[in-house]
Amino acid sequence: MKLIITPASYTKDGIIQFVLEEIVAKVKVGAAPTLIAAKIYLGFVLYSAILAYTMPGPVIEGLPLPSLKGGKLKYLCNGLTSWYFTLIFSAVLHLTGIFRLTSIIENFGSIMTVAIMWGFTLTALVNGTSVIMGKQHRMSGNVFYDFFMGVCLNPRIGKLDLKMWAETRVPWPVLFFLSVSCALKQYELRGYVSGPVAFMVLAHFLYCNACQKGEECIPTSWDIFYEKDGKVFICVLCVM
Repeated sequence: MKLIITPASYTKDGIIQFVLEEIVAKVKVGAAPTLIAAKIYLGFVLYSAILAYTMPGPVIEGLPLPSLKGGKLKYLCNGLTSWYFTLIFSAVLHLTGIFRLTSIIENFGSIMTVAIMWGFTLTALVNGTSVIMGKQHRMSGNVFYDFFMGVCLNPRIGKLDLKMWAETRVPWPVLFFLSVSCALKQYELRGYVSGPVAFMVLAHFLYCNACQKGEECIPTSWDIFYEKDGKVFICVLCVM
């Protein structure tokens, strides 16, 4: 079995054929963005943002910020209540047939493509809005570098801190539900869930659960205190 796919020849025609037949054609078949994939991914992004804005939880102060002359921002840490609500809500949606969780793994490639596109879009929106509002922070002067590393330190929509939200609310639940979807699909097709798949569901549940339980430690972390909200930060978290 060939583990690495390479061009049959490294001539101009060989490389063009490789790109068209081995990459573009396969993306069209299994990873082209679709409306259903956009609804699943962006619907979850919006849903998680609403929960982050509304669910109850303790309010934690971050570290003193030089950009605010020593001022501290407050963070609503409601990850745990949002997480447990999501577990119950997703089970209800699946069992009632309103939204079958197997749809996630069935549209896996398209969802990942949509997530990547969303990462670029969100980066452009955050950076552009920050420039318009005059909230640039530690700018290098290099447009490409600043796009990737970020413009704003703590972008917010009302009381919703975008970095705080993106830190744990999007990537880890997405990873967990991908595993759950895979397990449900395997059971649907084969009548059982294999050991490796069950292990990944458990592992991702424990990790995601720990992230939500420990969310109160995030406001004082280096990510929140120092790292800007740029392409690197956003895309790693949106597409994890």
